[in-house]
Amino acid sequence: MSNSFIGEIRAFPYNFAPEGWLDCMGQTVSVQQYQALFGVIGFAYGGDNRTTFGLPDLRGRAVLGQGQGPGLSNYTIGQLQGADSVALTSVSQLPAHTHTITSKFMPPGTAPGASTSTPGANAYLSRLLNPTPSPPVTTAAFAPNSTTPLTQLAPNALAPFPPTAAPAQAHENRQPFATFRYCICATDGVFPPRP
Repeated sequence: MSNSFIGEIRAFPYNFAPEGWLDCMGQTVSVQQYQALFGVIGFAYGGDNRTTFGLPDLRGRAVLGQGQGPGLSNYTIGQLQGADSVALTSVSQLPAHTHTITSKFMPPGTAPGASTSTPGANAYLSRLLNPTPSPPVTTAAFAPNSTTPLTQLAPNALAPFPPTAAPAQAHENRQPFATFRYCICATDGVFPPRP
């Protein structure tokens, strides 16, 4: 592949690196053995800063353009970031959302007032005044008798379900992908001319 530039990276469908190319697996190689490649990429991908330098590690990684696009973060050559999966461990990591509460109600005109203050299968906290709109939103509260004042629940008075927080579970965090072998041109190419 003599039309390649030293340091050029390509995706190959082979199960081997072509002659003159090295796998992009984060390994370190000798500065003396690969002087031209070192002259192009230097220590951007690691090494001991003396006799060895690192190659890019593209195992399980997507390639990202360097720089900062409008409204995006700035990325530099050699920077590694991201994860296969992420565990959500706090409410602040969740998108804003709501949950509905399903409750028992009697249609207007047929629901009796509450006859007990003890919770049970036939005890109601409230009934819908207008159950036909979607969603029905107007309710009338029941009280045990007309002399008992209505009580407003304090914010967050209902206990969360389940009562104990579920342990953080990691979720998949990958776009659809196809797997190739990334290789870097080490010796079988021309030194890229600078503008």
